[in-house]
Amino acid sequence: MNFRNLAFLFAVVSLAAQEEIGLPSWRYYPHEEYGAMPQNWHFTQDHKGLMYAANSMGVLIYDGVRWETIKVPSRLVRSVAADDTGRVWVGAYGDLGYLHTDAVGNTRYVSLMEFVPDSQKKFSDVWSVVPTAHGVYFSTRQSLFVWNGRAMKIFPGDYGWVSLIDHTVYAAKNKTGLMKADGDSLVLIPGTESDADNILSIFPWLGKLFFFDGKLGLLSFDGQKVTVFSPALTEIFNREWANRVAVLPGGEIAVSTHRKGIAVIDSTGRITRWLNTSTGFVTDDVKNLFVDREGGLWAALENGIARIALSSPSSYFNEGMGLKGTVESMCRWRGRLLIGTGSGAFTMRHNRGIQFEKIPDIDGQCFDFLNAGDAVIAATGDGIFEINERVRKLAGYRSAVIKRSTANPNIALLGLKEGGVDYAMDDNNKALVTD
Repeated sequence: MNFRNLAFLFAVVSLAAQEEIGLPSWRYYPHEEYGAMPQNWHFTQDHKGLMYAANSMGVLIYDGVRWETIKVPSRLVRSVAADDTGRVWVGAYGDLGYLHTDAVGNTRYVSLMEFVPDSQKKFSDVWSVVPTAHGVYFSTRQSLFVWNGRAMKIFPGDYGWVSLIDHTVYAAKNKTGLMKADGDSLVLIPGTESDADNILSIFPWLGKLFFFDGKLGLLSFDGQKVTVFSPALTEIFNREWANRVAVLPGGEIAVSTHRKGIAVIDSTGRITRWLNTSTGFVTDDVKNLFVDREGGLWAALENGIARIALSSPSSYFNEGMGLKGTVESMCRWRGRLLIGTGSGAFTMRHNRGIQFEKIPDIDGQCFDFLNAGDAVIAATGDGIFEINERVRKLAGYRSAVIKRSTANPNIALLGLKEGGVDYAMDDNNKALVTD
């Protein structure tokens, strides 16, 4: 990640500071680095830890150092999924199959189209692939294909997402409801009947089964009926063109959107943070999300790939949040976080996410703070300032450091270019103007 020209603050997040979570770090992979098309659609990880990405030019394989592209006849790959043996199954435009690696390590794509009847070969994108112990499911808007290793079983219909949850296969049949695999059949789960026609994710969360529809938003199923999780979120998702959901290790979910990047949502339905260009992320158009075994969040982007360290205990704040200049100092005062930078002094505010507001009248470098109880004393390049309900200039000293005397707590020590100076405070910790 490139931090040049960014003023950033590295903050260690503790349980006591959950409301001060900033941006996670991430690693961005532009298409020039991996050597294929910019657009990516899906991810999987095999038992060896190798990452696979569904790309508009084929399947990308990444071992942590080197990228490799495996071509498929139709070029455009929409979905990939690794099974327990490490075999990677592939869903492409008008094609489906798997990757095969020979004895000398060469990998190629093997199509299963010869097992699809001619009357069923005219399908478009395979949006999801789910390998199970009983077969591999490939979902399209025309049919659901199930490969058992010998033959292809076909369920005609408009199918959205397919997921394997607790050894059970769930398939979303658009304009019908949620289907469940029962032997060689698919049966409609009572209570899930729905007009949803664009189901994009199915996942377990909060002890319930959730599915995400492009128009209706997050829907939960408690075993009896389907309910909208949050009408407010539905409005946001519709406006920002939300598409996929990933459950994060900490119990939150991440939702990708085409217009506003990634939203992280807690169990109450509150958006705890956005990752998009306004907060310094590389793009607003995110196609899909995947959590790897180390807890990293992979984002399939309109123009590249990113791995985001959302589960890391550290985060940072940048210029996109209003924090300008190189960070010089920090101070906690009455529950507020004050930041001194080369461009002045700032305070953290919570207004639909974290933002920093500039403290008025302090325009020069703010080198140090002293918590004086009723106020904060700021040592800056333009003088000494008192900050409380208002800002007051106390003296013209250009000071880079201010500390309370250990011998006399009513004395503050200022470090000046020409030497040091004592600065008095009264018994109530209020600064005395001596200049």
